[in-house]
Amino acid sequence: MNCKALKKTFSFLLIIVFSVSASLAQIDVGIGQWRIHLPYNGVYSIAETPVYLYVGAERGFYRFHKQSGETEIFSKVNGFSDVEVAKLKYHEGLDLLLIAYENTNLDILKDNRIYNISDILRKSIPGVKKIYDIEFQGNLAYLSCSFGIVIVDLEERRVKDSYLNIGPNGTTIPINSLAFFRDSIYIASEGGVYAAYKNNPVLSDYNNWHVTKASFRPTVRNSNHLRVFADTLYVNIDRIFYMYDGVNWKLFDGGQIPQEEDTRSVEITHNQLVVAQMGKISIVQADGSRREVVENVLNFAIVDFQNNIWTGGDLTGLEKISPSGQYSYVRPNGPQGASAFEMMEFMGSIYVAGGGVTPARQPAFNNSGYYVFDGSRWLARPNDSRLEGTFDFITLAGNESTRDVFIGSHGWGLLQLRDGQVVDIFNENNSSLQKSQGGFLQVDGLAFDKDQNLWISNYDADNSLSVRTKNGTWKSFTMPSTRAGELVIDAAGQKWITAPKESNVGIMVFKELDGPLGQSQTIRVLTNSPKNGNLPSNDVTALCIDQDGEIWVGTEEGLCIFSFPQNVLEGGTQADAQRIIIDDGQDVGYLLGNEVINDIKIDGANRKWVATNTGAWLIAADGSSVIVHYTKDNSPLISNTVNCIGIMPTTGEVFFGTDKGIVSTRGDATAGSDVHGDVVVFPNPVRPDYKGPITITGLPESATVKITDVAGQVVYEMVSNGGTAVWDGNNFNGERAKSGIYLFITANKDDEDVHVSKLLLIN
Repeated sequence: MNCKALKKTFSFLLIIVFSVSASLAQIDVGIGQWRIHLPYNGVYSIAETPVYLYVGAERGFYRFHKQSGETEIFSKVNGFSDVEVAKLKYHEGLDLLLIAYENTNLDILKDNRIYNISDILRKSIPGVKKIYDIEFQGNLAYLSCSFGIVIVDLEERRVKDSYLNIGPNGTTIPINSLAFFRDSIYIASEGGVYAAYKNNPVLSDYNNWHVTKASFRPTVRNSNHLRVFADTLYVNIDRIFYMYDGVNWKLFDGGQIPQEEDTRSVEITHNQLVVAQMGKISIVQADGSRREVVENVLNFAIVDFQNNIWTGGDLTGLEKISPSGQYSYVRPNGPQGASAFEMMEFMGSIYVAGGGVTPARQPAFNNSGYYVFDGSRWLARPNDSRLEGTFDFITLAGNESTRDVFIGSHGWGLLQLRDGQVVDIFNENNSSLQKSQGGFLQVDGLAFDKDQNLWISNYDADNSLSVRTKNGTWKSFTMPSTRAGELVIDAAGQKWITAPKESNVGIMVFKELDGPLGQSQTIRVLTNSPKNGNLPSNDVTALCIDQDGEIWVGTEEGLCIFSFPQNVLEGGTQADAQRIIIDDGQDVGYLLGNEVINDIKIDGANRKWVATNTGAWLIAADGSSVIVHYTKDNSPLISNTVNCIGIMPTTGEVFFGTDKGIVSTRGDATAGSDVHGDVVVFPNPVRPDYKGPITITGLPESATVKITDVAGQVVYEMVSNGGTAVWDGNNFNGERAKSGIYLFITANKDDEDVHVSKLLLIN
C-alpha cells in the first residue's frame, strides 16, 4: 500500500474513532467489571508515605495525593483482600504499606503490587480475633492482637512467630499495644503494662513477663497506646496518659491531677509525638515542648512534614488543619451509610433504603436514612430539619408521572420526595396509617397500581393495609394478619403481601372489587399447605413479578413460582406455587432449595438475580439453571450476606447491598424495547491490550445481531440479552477476529427496525 493510501486509510479510521467517542462518556464500567460504593465519612487510621496519605475510613480505604489533592479508592475491586481496615502502617525503610483488616487478614502494598498474608484469618482461634496495633522492628511487624502477639516477616511475607497465653498463669490476654524501650519489650493490656527482656529466647513463656508499676492507682482496668519517643515511654492507662523515663512514671500533663480523657490515637510522625484526645490534639517535640489544637471530634491524627495536622472523626472525612489554623476537608464520593435493606431503580437513579429491623421484626433504630446514586455519583440528602430523628427506612416506591418517591420507615412513618426534596411526611395524624401497640408507625411495603394509587403495608396495625389514591384520599383495610410486609401488585391488580413473623400466614392476596375506596374486597391467605398455596415455607422473605407476569417468591427455604397468579383467588392446585427441580450434573434438587432468600430482582433478559446469605445468584429466565453464583471468595463481592439487589435497566449494572456495604457489577443484559434506542458499542475502538467482552447496548429486546467485516462476510451472530449483546471478539471458529472495521447489523424480532453500528478492532 502506498503512502497516499495509508494516509487515507488512517484518516478514515480516525473519523470512525472520533465519531463514536462522544457516545462512550456515559459508560463508566464495562461488562463484568465491578465498582465499590462505600461511605468515607469516618477516619480511623492514617498512614503517610512520601507522596500519599492512606486513609482507613468507615468502610474501605483510599489514598490522597498530597500535592495534587486527588483521591483513589481501594477495595476488593482493585485486588485488595478485604474492606474493613483496622490499622494502616507505613514502613519507610522497606517502602511498603501494611494493611491490617478487621477480620485479621493482612495485605502488603509494595511497588503497586498487593501481597496477601491470610495465616491469622485462617487460624481457628477461640473468642474475639482482632488486630489492635502494629509496631515495626527492622523487617518485622509485631501485631498486637486480641489473643496475643503475632510477628510477621515483611520481606518474606509470612508469619514468623507468635507469643500467646502470656497473661497471668498462662492465660490469654488482649494485647492492645506494644513497644520496645531500651532492653525490654512492653505490652499494654487489661490489668496494666507488662514487660519482658526483649532478647529472652522464650518470650512465649508467660513466666518471663511481669507487670510493671506503671500506674498511680492500686488496680488497672485497661491500658493502650504504647509509644517510645525521645527516649521516653508513653502509655494510656485507664484513660490517663503517662510517661516513663526508665526510672520514674509521671503524668503526661505534669503534676496536676488530670481528668480522664478518651485518647483516640498516639502516633510519631516527622519526629513529633501526636496525641489525639477527645477535644484536643497535643503535639510534642523532641525537646519536650508542645502545642495544643482544640478539636472537638476526631479519631486519629498525624502531622506531615509541613506541620499540617491530618485528622478526622466519625462524620468529617479527612480533615486538614494548617499551621495557621485553616481547615479543609477531603472525602471521596460515596453513600452516606453502609447499610442497605432495599433498593429501587427510579428514573435512571438507584435509591437505597438504608435502615433495618431486628430479627424479631422490631425497630433497629438505624439512622442511615436513604441514599441516591445517579449513575456516576452518590447525591447528598436534602438539608431538611424534618428528616432529623428519622430511622429504619426499609421500603421504596416511585411514580414517574409525578416524579414522587415514597420511602417507608419501620417505626417512623412515610416520607414523600419529589426531585430530591421533602414534600410531606405521613403519620397517624394525616393519613389512615396506624401505630402499633408498641407506639411505632411501621410502613413495611409500598407499591403503585396502574391507576397511580399507592398501596401501603402498615405492619403491626389493626388495619394493616392502606391506600393513598391518586388524588390524596386515604383508606385502610382489615387483613387476615396485622403483620403486613413486602407488597407487589400483579397485572390483574391483585395485591400480594407477605406476613413476616406470622406462623400461619405466608402471603395475603387482596383485591378490591369496586375501586380502592369501595367496600367490597376478596382476600385469600396462602400457606405451605397443598391446594392452599403450597409454599416451601410460611416464612416468605421476598416477592417479585417477572416480565411474563409470574410471581417469584423467596422464602427461608428456597424459591417457588406462581405461574398463573390470575387464578390464585379461585384456589385449587392451579393456583398453587411450583418449585423448580434442577440437575447440576452432581445432584438433583430444588432450585436454591436450602437458601434463605433475601431479595429477587429481574434484569433486562428476564433473568432472576437472587440475594441470599451465601452470596448473589443469577438464575436463567425460566429457572432452569444457575448462570453465576457470586461470593466474596470468587468475586469482589465484599460479603456473602446480600440483603438486597438493585438493577439499572439502561446499563445492566447490578447493585448488591451487603451487610458490609454496596458493590456493583455491570451485567450482560439491559432492558430492551420494540425498537432501537441509543445504540452504543463499548469499548470502541478495541485496542490490542483489551481482552474483555465487547458489548452493544440500546438494542430491541431479543434482537438479532450479525457482525460482518467491511466486505460483508459474517464473522459472528447472536441474539441479545434484553437490549444488550456481548461479543468476545472471536469468529465462529473461536479465532480472534483480524484487525479492521466491523459492522454490527441489528434488527428487532420482526426485522422491521434495522440498525448498523461500526467498530474498530485493533489486534
